[in-house]
Amino acid sequence: MRIPAFKAIPHGKHSAKAIVTAIDAILTENEKVDFVPDIIVGHFPNPQLELVSKLKKCYQNAKTCIVMHGDNASLKRIYRDKLHKYMESIDMWGFRSEAIKCDFEKLIHPVERKFICYSGIPEDYITSSNIHSFSKPLNKFIYVGEMIKRKYPTSILYALQKVYPSTSFSLTYVGEGKEIDRIKKISKELGIDGNVKILGKIPRNDIKKCYDEAECMIMISKWEAYGLVYLEAMSRGCITIASRNEGMDGVIIDGFNGFLCEAGNCEELELIIKRINSLSSAERQIISNNAIETAKKLTDFKVAKMYIDDLLTYSVEEYVTKEN
Repeated sequence: MRIPAFKAIPHGKHSAKAIVTAIDAILTENEKVDFVPDIIVGHFPNPQLELVSKLKKCYQNAKTCIVMHGDNASLKRIYRDKLHKYMESIDMWGFRSEAIKCDFEKLIHPVERKFICYSGIPEDYITSSNIHSFSKPLNKFIYVGEMIKRKYPTSILYALQKVYPSTSFSLTYVGEGKEIDRIKKISKELGIDGNVKILGKIPRNDIKKCYDEAECMIMISKWEAYGLVYLEAMSRGCITIASRNEGMDGVIIDGFNGFLCEAGNCEELELIIKRINSLSSAERQIISNNAIETAKKLTDFKVAKMYIDDLLTYSVEEYVTKEN
């Protein structure tokens, strides 16, 4: 059931009336079907932190959880002096990545019961056999995502032009956005426009072939809560370069199953590509295989089960404690 909640100012606090109306609607619908929740989960803090906290008063035996998607700073701005009061009603905290969890505990408050709430990919997306040989240094690259400034799609051009002065590489962009014109302009200025292909938006399943034709997926964006495109690229055996201290921290371990770069830093990206090319073909193959094995652990079903298990484990622990 979707309940519209009025908000006078975009990104601002919902009105007290809107919260009361939403709670009344939830209670009414639950009573109609004689439903009493065991667990109440909210994603994003506004207005879910206040909403879940107040629902806890109505369902006192229910366990409560809030999952943060990276908007940690908004908590203090939205709730101000009531923040810690609402936080006391939350039994468990989920975070979309390790980076979001660390930022939350540094900015807001350390929490005792916490877990990482990953997203997954379809199991059939994962390659059954790695077709990449990596017998030669990397020269086939791909970027998959929105073409917007915070994802720094143009930084890849500068890095590759430095690594490959003889222009012996290819770079494929998949996605749409305002930065496409800049990509075309910069690639022409650098004299590498013949190496760059822009495919635009294509169906998700068709992107598999693009990953298979590439060797390395690069997207060094900032404010990335998570990134399924990284996981998809890893599942096809691509050596993947993501941004450090963003959504893939904890999934990608630098030098083991991929590489991490400061968001937007084309100089560091240049060094990372040179570092990868300095590895033996066997070493590159191991990183690629490790990426596939990581993706196998993060399928839709497996991450959904992890999510449920994390919630239920806490409920069982509480039950056992009370019984004892």
